[in-house]
Amino acid sequence: MLVGDVGYERTPRSYSVANAPRSDGTVTLLVTRIPDGELSPWLHQVEPGCQPLLSGPYGSFVADPDASDPVLYLAAGSGLAPVRALLEAGLARRRPPPMTLLFSARTLADLIDNERLERWAAEHPEFRYLRTLTRVAEPPPIGRIPAILAGLLPRLERHRVYIAGDSGFVVACADAARRHGAAPERVFSEGFFVERSRGVQQESNRMDANGTQLHQDRDDGTTGLLHGGRVCKSDPLFDVYGSGR
Repeated sequence: MLVGDVGYERTPRSYSVANAPRSDGTVTLLVTRIPDGELSPWLHQVEPGCQPLLSGPYGSFVADPDASDPVLYLAAGSGLAPVRALLEAGLARRRPPPMTLLFSARTLADLIDNERLERWAAEHPEFRYLRTLTRVAEPPPIGRIPAILAGLLPRLERHRVYIAGDSGFVVACADAARRHGAAPERVFSEGFFVERSRGVQQESNRMDANGTQLHQDRDDGTTGLLHGGRVCKSDPLFDVYGSGR
């Protein structure tokens, strides 16, 4: 979804939708604060009642609402956003398919929305939540997803696999999933690409299908949620979000 300010004083940026469709039109976005960014610092500072410009959503990273096959979601950092949307939609189905999320973060402090995901796993027997850490030695499991996937999960011949994160993560996970039995046509992905900006090398920039830069994004532990429409602030973890009304 493309986001901007009504005065067009800042360049609009694209953010992945992080919630399933809702009857009130609320849209949830995962907004990572980039200190020298043009839009994200403003989004993290807006006051309740602000009305940002929203356009979209766009893209094709969607799930089949009628599929009953088991689903594996692989995400790293802010790649959790589109995966969380698919998860929320899947859990809302009358008969959810078996779903597993394997989420990679640097440390425990970098696990975005961890409390919510643990609650979903406790409330829904169809959903299994696993996390792995890449910058600390404990608690397990630890290591990058491509290296530990085969040891954590059964063969993936029957699974649909959805992957979201930076481009290197997506490529490595897709290869690991195929080696672990996933059919290539049943592996879906949304990636973020590395590019320099303002003389500073950012960890990932979102691109559209044509390679156009849309959004600079870095998993720096300062993540927030913005719900499109009128903005309000109340969630202790995601420090910017709104009602959509």
